[in-house]
Amino acid sequence: MRANYTQNLMTGEAKITVKTCSESINYMSEIYGFIKDNSFDAKMMTDFYNVTFTITGHNLTEYIPVIMDFINNIENGSYERK
Repeated sequence: MRANYTQNLMTGEAKITVKTCSESINYMSEIYGFIKDNSFDAKMMTDFYNVTFTITGHNLTEYIPVIMDFINNIENGSYERK
């Protein structure tokens, strides 16, 4: 998985885009649960080659560690929904 963080310096609107390979389609329920559990405003897309989910909002910097933990746990197979 790869995550990018961008922020509009004029409006403060931030965006975290996470892209990964199509294998993550197997983890869509975990990804959806993570987004829902954290009340993120997000869009999820897939083209059967890549999976992308984009989280938008203000002050997302506080969620970067949470998102990075999720990515690491999904990649090593240790993610458990709370």
